[in-house]
Amino acid sequence: MSRRRSVIMPTSPHTHTHTHSLVHHSNYLRYFERAREHVLDPRFLVKLFEDTGRSFVVVSANTKYKVGARHGDILEVRTRACATSSYRLKFLQNVYRVSEEEEEVLLVEGVVEMVCVDKSMRLTKLPETLNAMISKNEKPKRSSFPVGSKKKEIIENTSHDMKCYLDDTDFTGVCYYANYLKWMERARAEILSTEFLSKMRRQDDGVGAAIHEASLNFKSGARFGDRIRITTRTEFQSKFRVLFHHTIYRIIDEKKGIEISSEEDKLEHLVSGKISIICLDKGGSGKLVAFPDSFRDKILDNSRCLK
Repeated sequence: MSRRRSVIMPTSPHTHTHTHSLVHHSNYLRYFERAREHVLDPRFLVKLFEDTGRSFVVVSANTKYKVGARHGDILEVRTRACATSSYRLKFLQNVYRVSEEEEEVLLVEGVVEMVCVDKSMRLTKLPETLNAMISKNEKPKRSSFPVGSKKKEIIENTSHDMKCYLDDTDFTGVCYYANYLKWMERARAEILSTEFLSKMRRQDDGVGAAIHEASLNFKSGARFGDRIRITTRTEFQSKFRVLFHHTIYRIIDEKKGIEISSEEDKLEHLVSGKISIICLDKGGSGKLVAFPDSFRDKILDNSRCLK
């Protein structure tokens, strides 16, 4: 059997929630990390790095959002961990709202995969001492977005350039992995302005967009001072669901002596993401409804259709 742990934590009004008093979707990755620390003791990880130079890095994170947590909620993060190969760990993590007065409610389902690497970021075998913390289990089913046979319309949006600042990074100097969700949100905000989204809530029967699923795959990490480019493609999957395909690149500086022969050589692929958006009434907290025509029109304003 795989190892299972539960962690209880309260939400915070300022650092965890946004203007609608709902927990920002990126913060659930932080909750997952706290829960994993109860499986992989931080003291064990520090000693492992000091003695052998080995550490763990996140290579993929998939989350499915069901209900939003609000300020004041008591949350329980339940974690099951298993080794799926000699160098890879998989964590199945669910977030519940718990209360003495009411039945528990499942809020978010997540799958996070990590690999063991050496100081040169090369794959290396899991330490044998890890067996005392988790046990090997058969591979869980991979979480993925459904792929239909019907051809979908995909729109290519304008790219968004930014910079990686010090507060984006963790103690290693690399961008903290949950922050890529915030970067992708900024890119969407360049396409769907906050003014438009506020107007949509007021005029179109109070509808709002809500994140249903998010999937991240990591190839490399952005560092402090890097210039970043985020490209976005929008896929209209149905009148109820829109899928944003984000790709994050590091813009390579020609001044560093790297030979660049084409425009593509100027970009180093760091992270790929898929963010599934649905439309809900009551300002984004009610029942599933169709996106208004104005939503599609806004995306088309700065886009071109891919053949």
